[in-house]
Amino acid sequence: IPALAMHFALRAATRFGMPPLVPTSDDLDLLVRYPWPGNVREVAAVMERAVILSDGHRLEVARALGPLPPPSPPPAASAPVAATSAQISAAGESSLRRLDAAMAGHIEAALARTHGRIEGEHGAALLLGINPHTLRARMRKLGVDWRRYRKEAGVRG
Repeated sequence: IPALAMHFALRAATRFGMPPLVPTSDDLDLLVRYPWPGNVREVAAVMERAVILSDGHRLEVARALGPLPPPSPPPAASAPVAATSAQISAAGESSLRRLDAAMAGHIEAALARTHGRIEGEHGAALLLGINPHTLRARMRKLGVDWRRYRKEAGVRG
């Protein structure tokens, strides 16, 4: 962060026709403690704001950052932990389904619940939160037949 801050501060000063300004050690400390939500462009944007807000003698890093968000709470002991590849291998591949199979099963469950209806107020698309055309395309790709879930043959899906 310090190297990026220096680079972007000098670049912004040149861009805005201001004298070269570099962050102080307090500014750098603030930048290092900041929980960056974005990527490198976020650092560049903050340093540009610091140059714009400056009086020509000192960068305004604290004002450019705005109020610091509250620190996030430490993870709870009961929080799920990501499985390692060894744990996944130990569990065996039989317990994991392919994504396509899981998606097909989910769509079939929605179709069973809606009696094969795809769209409308009581349709599977609404239940799944996707566009009916997208659902039909995905069903074609996965080989899911909505007719298997119909109670009446004459009802259109």
